[in-house]
Amino acid sequence: MDLEEEINVIDTRFERMEEILSKMEMRIESFDSRFEELEERLEGIELNMSPLLDLLNTLIKNNISVETVEEEPKQTEQKPELAYRVNEDNIYIYGTKTYDNRNAIKSVFKNASWSKENNAWTFKVFDKYEEMITKFFPNIVKGQ
Repeated sequence: MDLEEEINVIDTRFERMEEILSKMEMRIESFDSRFEELEERLEGIELNMSPLLDLLNTLIKNNISVETVEEEPKQTEQKPELAYRVNEDNIYIYGTKTYDNRNAIKSVFKNASWSKENNAWTFKVFDKYEEMITKFFPNIVKGQ
């Protein structure tokens, strides 16, 4: 092989080495950007975990049992099917069954009207109203 051929072979090898080096630099840049993304994610996770770790340390420090933290089931207040209350000059009939008894309420108490504000049927107080109410609605409850 003459000198010129050797120089061409060396040039070709050098060009190939430059290509390989260029590809390696691109891969390194790609790894760097991925590494930066992972660092950012890790920082985010650490920020989110910090309050949880503080809480856990507080629980451990104060010897608080997980069993004592559980909530007791809430008791819901049972609404009566039909109830009535007297407020000044008005009587209010309310409860979960007012809609089912609307026709009876309107026919027994002629001036009864629905009060959206009180969510009840309302009419004026009259003599012996309690007897009349309990006569037509024996299961009605006197409310407050």
